Amino acid sequence: PVFYPGVPVTPGDVLEMSCSRTQSASDLTPDFEINGSILKVDGERIPFQYRSACRPEPFQADLFYSRLFANTDRRPAGEGASPSLPSALLSRDEITAQAEYTAARILRLNPRRVLEIGCGTGELLPRIAPGCDHYVATEWSPALLSRLKSIVLRYGLNHVSIVEKAPDDLEGFENEQFDTVLLNSIGQQAPDIDYLVRVLERAAKLLAPGGRIFIGGMRNLALVQASHLLAALSNSSPDTPIAEVLVGARQQLSREKTLAVDPPFFTALRRHLPEFRAIEVQASRS
Repeated sequence: PVFYPGVPVTPGDVLEMSCSRTQSASDLTPDFEINGSILKVDGERIPFQYRSACRPEPFQADLFYSRLFANTDRRPAGEGASPSLPSALLSRDEITAQAEYTAARILRLNPRRVLEIGCGTGELLPRIAPGCDHYVATEWSPALLSRLKSIVLRYGLNHVSIVEKAPDDLEGFENEQFDTVLLNSIGQQAPDIDYLVRVLERAAKLLAPGGRIFIGGMRNLALVQASHLLAALSNSSPDTPIAEVLVGARQQLSREKTLAVDPPFFTALRRHLPEFRAIEVQASRS
């Protein structure tokens, strides 16, 4: 799943590979190169190679990539690539502005006991945690866990706990333990809508009465569809049949790796989870 179009394998094949990385031109995420071969059970050896720079924008926007090859040394705490936008398109100032904008929206909720699911590079952590009584950040990437712990030490956030957990693993927390649960740009990385709903079901049980769940960075399905149609039109000639343009747009949409939802999904979610007394959908500045 790391490289495309991929290499066919069968049971018994042996994979040999090496990975090297260099800092990308944006200085925000590393580019990498994979070289290797597959030794088939019949003795045939199939070499392969992949360089992320061949398509840096969509690949560097993928959360799996950023977690697998996270750089824990070169970016200052609180700054990092947002999974909601390709990092190659964002300057440091834009990344900081986006994080501060999101943090300001969350701080208006007056959070005191916070659970952040999938904390990532910790962009929100030093902006929100200082004003909280208790803050739990979950993450499942070893590299990013190390980075988060260094942020906690740097800012003296003794009331912050860093916990190694996948987004849908909320075992070990008490019901009604938190007044605020954050899923910032994690929802779009869910493998499907059922996974996202499952995380929200479990998170809802952890909320105290009157608590809130903040879901940031979700993509609007209608806008995603429109963007692919616009791209297909831009890449076609004036005499290209519209049916062919639509086929191209649908093919590109089928290759999407991040989740997008229609805003009415949240209305339906309230019917599915009646404990949600109100749901508010807002446009993001990004």
